[in-house]
Amino acid sequence: MKQDACQTMLSEGVVHSVIVRETEPSKGKPLQGGTTSIWTVILQLNTGGEVAVEASRGGPREWASLDRLNAWLRSLGVSEYFVQHKADSKK
Repeated sequence: MKQDACQTMLSEGVVHSVIVRETEPSKGKPLQGGTTSIWTVILQLNTGGEVAVEASRGGPREWASLDRLNAWLRSLGVSEYFVQHKADSKK
């Protein structure tokens, strides 16, 4: 689902919850000298299904900064969401 459809789904009340997941980048190069984690958004629907937010050019929309993602979600009226950190590979 494209980013612009998120607002429609949220305003229509079909979204049960919003999940922000920390994961590995699916495209591009990891930031040199920085984190290799990115953030994606999953919308859990009232019907029990899930949809991922997609970039305008296809594939998952990825945020390198949780602060920027938070600002985007707040601009859509989302004030509460769940954060899932990726598993620690050292365990």
